[in-house]
Amino acid sequence: MNSHASLICILVALLATFAAQGAATRFEPQPLEGQTFIHDPSTIVKDGGGFYVFGTKPGISVRSSADLIHWTNEPPAFSRPPAWTKNVAPGFDGYFGHRTSSG
Repeated sequence: MNSHASLICILVALLATFAAQGAATRFEPQPLEGQTFIHDPSTIVKDGGGFYVFGTKPGISVRSSADLIHWTNEPPAFSRPPAWTKNVAPGFDGYFGHRTSSG
């Protein structure tokens, strides 16, 4: 056997060993806990030691987590409509959200 064939045999044996070990390891995802529902969720945002998700709802709903497993309902991002929302559509006293989609 030449050196290339020997190297290939060794690599195949190593890959088979790693594949067998990986197949024996079963991944069990941990279920989320707490306030996990949020309408039209944003991506998860990391800030310092915490994680946040924002959703569409009057005031912009907020959920937070320290470990991405246990989630807590936080106060809305705005307690009343920001002044700039009135400039978007004169006479409108609510909230505006802008969503984009790609793909």
